[in-house]
Amino acid sequence: MICVEEATPATFEEALPLLVGFENPKIQREQWRSLFHYSWPWGNEARGFALRDGARLAGFFGTIWSDRNFEGRAERICNITSWITLPEYRHASLRLLQAILDLKDCTITCHSPAPHLYPLYQRLGFQDLETKVCVLLPPPSARLGLRYRVISDLSKMAHWLQGDDERILRAHRPHACGHLLVLGSDDYCYLVYSKTKGKRTHFSHIHYISNREVFVRALDRIKLALFRVTRTPFLMLDGRLAAGLEVPFRREAVLRTPHVYRSATQAPPPIDNLYSELILLGL
Repeated sequence: MICVEEATPATFEEALPLLVGFENPKIQREQWRSLFHYSWPWGNEARGFALRDGARLAGFFGTIWSDRNFEGRAERICNITSWITLPEYRHASLRLLQAILDLKDCTITCHSPAPHLYPLYQRLGFQDLETKVCVLLPPPSARLGLRYRVISDLSKMAHWLQGDDERILRAHRPHACGHLLVLGSDDYCYLVYSKTKGKRTHFSHIHYISNREVFVRALDRIKLALFRVTRTPFLMLDGRLAAGLEVPFRREAVLRTPHVYRSATQAPPPIDNLYSELILLGL
């Protein structure tokens, strides 16, 4: 009998052969493992849903859970990822989606929907979270930020971070993303980023900006620091993170497939890319 059950950390070994079916050579075993074994505390063992036919695991739909604080308001985020079923069970794959739709009291996000699934998400009430990216070009912006120093040493960085920023560093430290701290005498900006490949070149994709004002004031120092680490002169931000940033030498590009979300409570602008498949799977 085909049924849907909750996936837990114990499901990983059984689900791994299924996930390898995505045929993405960039995603290694430990990255798949991170979907089931979070690097941050979580109150239960829910890691998604499994489609099972007797003893056979026939499908999986992952959920990455986190409790966030956006502008002083607590919000539970469920980031969905890695929806896959064996070909002979495709007729039952919507059961996994229904389990996702039945989730309550959370904001559901998907930062990497498959292009052919985007119309389905639209019909089911998902809205666009992101439709474009903003690329900051390498020419100097006259935002030298001379009063700031840049720290990339994680052990030194941890000393300065406070509250949510300290928890973000601790949670994301094990993953394939970078961290940068721009430190002033009485303020700082903490960045989380990853090196990602576009159509023609690589970018430093910034996923989180703790202080937008400091980011703008010290932009040239940030560009130089990221170039030294990633060897790419281009910075990329999702459009909602770049909204309102008054910086020169920028270009916008439309995403082929928008990122989507579904929520009765949370407007999209404060939602960043942390605690998501972009980080865990290095997408």
